[in-house]
Amino acid sequence: MVEAEDHNSVRTVLIDLRDYLLTQFPDFDPTAINTVGVQTDYTRIPSLGQNHEIAAIVSIRDKLEAEGWGAACLDPLDAELAKLPTVGLGENVLTDHHNAKKDALSRILWCLQHPPAVYYWLTYWRMFHSDIYGTGRGAANGLNHVYCGPGGGGDNNLYALFPDGSLDWVFNLSSFRLTASPIVGDDGVIYIGANNRMYAVNPDGSEKWNYDTSPLGSITGAPGLSPDESRLYFGSFNDKVICLRTSDGAEQWTYDTGADVNAYGCLVGPDGTIYIGGNTDRVYALNPDGSLKWSYLTGGDVRSRPALSFPSKNRLYFGSGDNKLYCLDLNGALQWTYLTGGGISSSPAVGEDGTIYTTSNDGKLYAVKPDGSLKWSYYIGVVAQLLSSPALGPDGTIYFGSDKPASSLWAVKPDGSLRWSYGPLDKIESSPAVSKSGLILFGIAYMYPNLGPGAYIYCLYPDGTLNWRYLTGAPAPPPPPPTILRGILSSPAIV
Repeated sequence: MVEAEDHNSVRTVLIDLRDYLLTQFPDFDPTAINTVGVQTDYTRIPSLGQNHEIAAIVSIRDKLEAEGWGAACLDPLDAELAKLPTVGLGENVLTDHHNAKKDALSRILWCLQHPPAVYYWLTYWRMFHSDIYGTGRGAANGLNHVYCGPGGGGDNNLYALFPDGSLDWVFNLSSFRLTASPIVGDDGVIYIGANNRMYAVNPDGSEKWNYDTSPLGSITGAPGLSPDESRLYFGSFNDKVICLRTSDGAEQWTYDTGADVNAYGCLVGPDGTIYIGGNTDRVYALNPDGSLKWSYLTGGDVRSRPALSFPSKNRLYFGSGDNKLYCLDLNGALQWTYLTGGGISSSPAVGEDGTIYTTSNDGKLYAVKPDGSLKWSYYIGVVAQLLSSPALGPDGTIYFGSDKPASSLWAVKPDGSLRWSYGPLDKIESSPAVSKSGLILFGIAYMYPNLGPGAYIYCLYPDGTLNWRYLTGAPAPPPPPPTILRGILSSPAIV
């Protein structure tokens, strides 16, 4: 027979599991972790019988997968789940058996509390290039919408496309030159900057609010959302980092950097710290209340959106116009730099093994180890601007775009060899987005009056073949000037 203390020991661990899940997912149903009365699909584990504790863990595991936990988190959890001892109907439960169950549950709790990454595939797009690791990964539950906008004097619309590339709606941003990229909150609201205005657009394409940054407040980078999505942060050419309330667009605070803030976007850490670069050659760490935490001086402009180390989240990576990839700790102390052959304007992406991927304007993609040493580099064959930030596919393939004279979308294997390239196209500044199913989405630009192939949004299959492309209404108006950049400069957001 099972002693009362054995029942209580298991129940204690289950209560710990329940409380932990509630801190991670406020909408989690606490009844799913009761030791009795659990409703679950018992065919998942035929030997479950009346093992309600195991049924509760199965329910938790399915919840986490639905919330976007990747294999790096679920595999160790599944391994512990498989070790849980089960009891057939009518069997007596021995104390040793119950202790084994308690130990296994305790290990599962540890797995939950120490995952490699809680959100490696996301159902939202809270900042430039999706997540705190800069992976460009999204659409965890399947591709539902693609949001992207052409810039440089075209029709200046934000486009919402269905997964098959057909149009859902357009929203006019009244901007001559749209270079900023959209982000998407968990509630489906899209945020995008255009000239001197930040817009919040409802999921149906109607305007929620807009905020005016005039005068001289052009917005060229993507905003970022606070962890609870109540605040929106972005930089502007009026030298400021600005914080708005997402419910109504009301200004909460500004921080003056002393020069244009033209970074591709900002990183908002799990603790709410905002990391952003600019034309002062510095990267700034701001507290959620807008006060300065620290700043670090580099030798060039910092347009790169920083990324956190994986899985520790205790290192900050970013590039600079001084040709270097930087690694700082979260107190702003330098850990190492890696010198490339050109300025780095793109944003790094961090892989599941901790490798940092960055492009440089020397025509190379670099893979750098967490200790700052080179793993490998891939040269596209010519020196060209690589402003497109790398994105990581489900199988670890690294995707990025390049400018002329070798303008293509490149797919490089995790070992540094070429998988395929798609092109030639025209100028690709747009950073690719990758769905969990492996679809790759990006936009192209061109130099007017040479219209080239047009301002298309592309969707490729993982093997590099075309799925679809959508032609935006972005033909340039007549001169002046005789040559000017047109087309899609912003990067897609996918949900």
